[in-house]
Amino acid sequence: MELKSVLHETRDAVQTPDTSRSFVVCEQNQDSIRMSETLKQKKLYRIFFLLGIGALLPFNCIIVPVDFWLMFYNPIFLSAAALSYNAGNWIVTLYMMINGYKHNKNTIMTTALTTWLVSLIIIPVLHPIIQDVLLKTIITLIPIVCCGMANGLYFPIVLDMGCKLGPLNAQAMMAGNGIAGVVTQFLLILIKGIVTGAKVSQDQYNKTLFYQTLIYFILGAGYIVFCFFVWAKLKPTINKYDMSNQNNSNEDQKEEKSSFVQVFKMIIVPSLSIFSIFAITLAIFPTIIAPIPFNTNAKKNALGSDNGWWNIGVMTTFMIFDWVGRQMPVFKWASACLNLKACLCLAVSRLVFFAVFLLEALPKYVCDDHSCAKGPIIKSDTVTILTMIVFALSNGWLSSVTMMKYSSCVSKKVDGSLAANIQTFMLNSGLFAGGLLSLGIAVPFSK
Repeated sequence: MELKSVLHETRDAVQTPDTSRSFVVCEQNQDSIRMSETLKQKKLYRIFFLLGIGALLPFNCIIVPVDFWLMFYNPIFLSAAALSYNAGNWIVTLYMMINGYKHNKNTIMTTALTTWLVSLIIIPVLHPIIQDVLLKTIITLIPIVCCGMANGLYFPIVLDMGCKLGPLNAQAMMAGNGIAGVVTQFLLILIKGIVTGAKVSQDQYNKTLFYQTLIYFILGAGYIVFCFFVWAKLKPTINKYDMSNQNNSNEDQKEEKSSFVQVFKMIIVPSLSIFSIFAITLAIFPTIIAPIPFNTNAKKNALGSDNGWWNIGVMTTFMIFDWVGRQMPVFKWASACLNLKACLCLAVSRLVFFAVFLLEALPKYVCDDHSCAKGPIIKSDTVTILTMIVFALSNGWLSSVTMMKYSSCVSKKVDGSLAANIQTFMLNSGLFAGGLLSLGIAVPFSK
């Protein structure tokens, strides 16, 4: 009997599962999955952040070396360059919105990156080759248009994939856009500091100005090469995502794609928000910002004696706090406290910055050998800097939240790509409209 009892107990022990151990193993597996997903998301965030830098770096390479363009090119070059870039960007974005789904993502990205690389190499080389100023100005605009067209290919693809793989990736891309401006601005400060400190002849200064501009474009081209490797890191994830969609093709076929008008109606609020944000920003910055005087020096009758450092300081303030604003949605409270309708209201309310900055810039000072008379209505450098901080923060914060949340308005998964193209088109339309508006605003400052 004892032997039989022992055999029964042994059999029961073998057949009865250890539920507590199974529960522990299950918890460990879930923890491992969560950790793996977290690491994967962090990796994707870094990739889209780096691709975001690449999206805006070519444009910054073009607009940052202001001294170089004013010295060697036609006076209208900066305005023409900004408009040419945004025109090329706008036209290709419109094409992508209609026909983008027909093209392979890898082909589009390779074409965009290659176009940027070739254009950034060509632009500075044209200066020593072409002597005639007007001819040089016109021919240089050609690779600048190509850079804008490349961005029209690049931006909607990266934005679409970012939103599909997680809305935080859209914020990563916008943060990368912001850091691109900060990097180039600090590089300008470094190089200008070295050049200002060195006592050189006019001829040596001209050569130095060319070489410092060449550095911008070399670094820009180098980063574009780096973006090829970043994109290569992302491709396996995209291929996996596409295969997953193919496996669910039967379900997807049941969903009919919405028309352009239907998708636009879905995202009309975030589309109008992103248009307003960038139209207002580009109309004001830098057209109205650049002429704001350094009032401290004006009171000492020393206006213009700062060698342009006041202007650089104001511009740098914008770049830094725009980037800070783009980073804010990383914190849950910064994105949770704003819905898309609130973003639209705040975006339109930024029109008030037109009035404030104009009061800080006009009328101009009239200086003689003894003193500076007249001057702007608001003569406070502190107010100028504080206004710039709020202006920059609102630009970065509102644009990032809008780009993170617009995809939540899209009811069908199959409409995601078209929605991304429409949102990108509205962003670029805002830039284009702001550029045109800035030309009209520049008239009072040219007198």
